[in-house]
Amino acid sequence: MIEECLHEHPDVQLAAAVGRPDAYAGEIPVAYVELKADAKVTSEELRQFAEERIFERPALPAEVILIDHMPVTAVGKIFKPDLRYDIIERTYRPLLTEIAGDCISFDISVGAEGSHGILASVTVTVDAENKKPALSEKIQDILGPYPVNYRLFFKVAELAGT
Repeated sequence: MIEECLHEHPDVQLAAAVGRPDAYAGEIPVAYVELKADAKVTSEELRQFAEERIFERPALPAEVILIDHMPVTAVGKIFKPDLRYDIIERTYRPLLTEIAGDCISFDISVGAEGSHGILASVTVTVDAENKKPALSEKIQDILGPYPVNYRLFFKVAELAGT
């Protein structure tokens, strides 16, 4: 429904809808859009365009994300796993900024786990081994309610002069 609606817009080259992880609803729809050359439409204008045509509120995309190139397979079909990985990272990264002051850095990578699942790998760099338990608990509190499996990895940074 979302994709068909967005394809009706004259500036849209390709559109794909995927679910954004949501702690309350499980997931909510978002749309990725590749615009035609020289298109000037904004993501908010496309969301409003969809809102005027999609009457089922749960099917309305919460966000329209403009991308330069839609990922496609060798035969030209939209490759939605890449979009799912991207939306998970876009969702988790701002959530994890809450831990930024407690660690040196963190990184998120999302990919396939086995043949059916998606896994978010979170690597946290800390300056001391004793920070791991508290950070692990904090991350569990943040990511635990979301429906995507994640694995937590820690690296202890070697401090200069020690």
